[in-house]
Amino acid sequence: MRNAARSLALTLAAVCIAASSFGQETATLPDPDLQELVANYIRLYTKPTLTDWKKLFHPSLIVANPNRDGSITIRNLDEFYNAQEERFATGRRISEHLENVSTSTGNRIGRINADFIFSEEGVAKRGKLGLHAIRDKEGWKIVAIIFSYD
Repeated sequence: MRNAARSLALTLAAVCIAASSFGQETATLPDPDLQELVANYIRLYTKPTLTDWKKLFHPSLIVANPNRDGSITIRNLDEFYNAQEERFATGRRISEHLENVSTSTGNRIGRINADFIFSEEGVAKRGKLGLHAIRDKEGWKIVAIIFSYD
């Protein structure tokens, strides 16, 4: 009887632990190559290095963001990149940096979540950023960007 009670207690404890972690992400150790991708996403976002910045993305990149009117803008790599080129061509001072960056990886896929601050001519706009990346034979490539301004 004592063993049955002990077994039942252990089973209940295991079920409670499993239930409490259901739906939660498991922490993963940072992948240094993925961390480098994120660093390059910010470091290369300058007019002189914009063509190198473009190499961080898979050719089939999808970029999505919600609009104030409730619609959603979806762009491909060329549309997104051309918008950045046009913005830098104005000669305005443009930069972006990330805060509260978190990553999770598994089976050659990675997800990066961050708060971003986009600055143009000293005017900062805050928002949320999600990057999805896949590791191929050449390394990590960003395949999707989702962002929203606060």
